[in-house]
Amino acid sequence: MNSMETDLLVSICVLTYNSSEYIIETLDSIKNQNYQNIELIISDDCSFDNTVILCTQWINLNRDRFVRVELIESLQNQGVTKNCNKAVRACCGEWVKPLGGDDALHFDCISKYVDYIRNNPDMQIFHSGLLMYKEKFDAECFIHGWGYCNHPMYSSNISSNQQYKFCLYGCFVNTPAIVVKKTLYETVGYYDEEIRDVEDWPFYLKVTKLGIKIYYLNEYPVKYRVRAISLFNEKRVDKLFNQRYIREKKIYQKYIYPYIGWYTKLLLVYQYCIKRTFDRFELNKNTFWSKNLYRILTIPFYYLMFLSLKMKKLDRIETVSNPSLI
Repeated sequence: MNSMETDLLVSICVLTYNSSEYIIETLDSIKNQNYQNIELIISDDCSFDNTVILCTQWINLNRDRFVRVELIESLQNQGVTKNCNKAVRACCGEWVKPLGGDDALHFDCISKYVDYIRNNPDMQIFHSGLLMYKEKFDAECFIHGWGYCNHPMYSSNISSNQQYKFCLYGCFVNTPAIVVKKTLYETVGYYDEEIRDVEDWPFYLKVTKLGIKIYYLNEYPVKYRVRAISLFNEKRVDKLFNQRYIREKKIYQKYIYPYIGWYTKLLLVYQYCIKRTFDRFELNKNTFWSKNLYRILTIPFYYLMFLSLKMKKLDRIETVSNPSLI
């Protein structure tokens, strides 16, 4: 390991809430990194299971592996966004890697990230692909990889302004695989605590609007756990889409509607109405008929979104679609 790698301190922020079933697997994946210069921050959002006890015991056994370890506890549940901010503010590393308390890292994840940072000295934020598993990180539970290498938001010569326009339509970033330079949080103003349970999308909107480009590393070093039932229905394999869109109302009101024209707003309202209709009539199921009906009904959204972006003459944008499955 060269001196550059040794000098670069990476802070891994593990965010937990009732994560006792999986937290040890998450922490072990961090301990087993072949990159050594790591700070570990664990921030718990008032779990009512034994997550904190398990974390405390694990830290007592593995503290010497890390440059620094801190466990942050909350007396009351404050939501995802505040929990993220507490963890990030506690970091001393130059780069910050947030990680959910039920996800995991491949053994060379941080090494690959550090190499990418070294090769892109002007970069302030990036993400990578991830591998999706159902419940367990076993070969038979593997679903597929989720990446963005073919997405036009990450074409070679795209600007941050063009990325911002993409972000107005949705969150085209693998948040479980995000890595952020600590100083960028200070520049942007951290995650928006007015939006309690959605931290990522508003942050990317703020970043790109400020003229900061989001980079993409075409590697898959993060393991993302998809559960049949989980907090906020964020990771569901039995649904076509999760309930996050309902909680995103404040995002649209604060970050999107004031900055788009009536035509774009109409497209977004159309997409929202399709999802509400599917939920109301219990069609939000991962079945053949529901999946194809949803696909047919959402084709107009993506086609019209393409036309809208094309009319703005974005360079090298040929299509706008769902993220590539690699």
